[in-house]
Amino acid sequence: MWFLRFFSRLPFSVLYVLSFWIGFFNYYFFRYRKKIILENIKKVFPHKNEQDIQKIYKKFYYYMGDIVVETIKLMTISDAELCKRGKYINPEYIKHIVQKEQKPIIALTSHYGNWELISLAGTLQLGYPVHVVYKKIRSPFFEKLMMLIRASKGGKVIEKDKAVREIIKNNTTPCIYGIVADQSPELGVPKDWIDFLGMQTPFYKGVENLPKITGFPSVYIKVNPIKRGYYEIEIIPLSSPPYNKKNKDTISILPMFAKFLEQQIYEKPEYWLWSHNRWKHYPNNI
Repeated sequence: MWFLRFFSRLPFSVLYVLSFWIGFFNYYFFRYRKKIILENIKKVFPHKNEQDIQKIYKKFYYYMGDIVVETIKLMTISDAELCKRGKYINPEYIKHIVQKEQKPIIALTSHYGNWELISLAGTLQLGYPVHVVYKKIRSPFFEKLMMLIRASKGGKVIEKDKAVREIIKNNTTPCIYGIVADQSPELGVPKDWIDFLGMQTPFYKGVENLPKITGFPSVYIKVNPIKRGYYEIEIIPLSSPPYNKKNKDTISILPMFAKFLEQQIYEKPEYWLWSHNRWKHYPNNI
């Protein structure tokens, strides 16, 4: 891992040269998950012509290079630099809610922009640690690397299968639980079907139920890439307690999350993770 730490100490200007070549070779030679990426883009933008589809496809490949080098940089980035590159524009909202409720917050984010960078920046700016719920990586090397990065600023890393138990157990210590909520659920897992990007799309049902079970407020983390390597993050309220028999069924967290994310993807599509096989399941094959 020493060689990655060496690269992480290089300035961003040098790392973005490396990013260009990652994007170049990926686009012209490696073509990582090309078929899935193009299929996803065409499903979401059925009225775009081939030239526009290729433009999104190419921009996404080059942005993947940025994600790689920015994530490596997180190994050694200073707190000041991290806060400058991932700037929360309304951190006082989190502080106000936590002080009022004296309990954790469920923060729903997505594979839009650099989700690793924004969670680390959150721990530094929001006044409370951001504990990340994650799905275990098959590669032991990358598992160790991402565990190291994700816990580097004081937050905890919680494996997905243990998350509900951990979150319910900790119902009084103020903190933020970050959940990447746009992943495709596995077969056999309870799911909600939401109209997302013009298609019926499955989401983990637990994401909808968790705030209601725990009584925690929930927020949407909106990431706005403003220029290369710089992101503005806005906290948008989704739900707040008390949840009772009258309002539990009328509060719909996932549809609101999906609508916010959808708007961002339509505006700047190249920043979403198109290589994820998001529509591998349909209602009639579950």
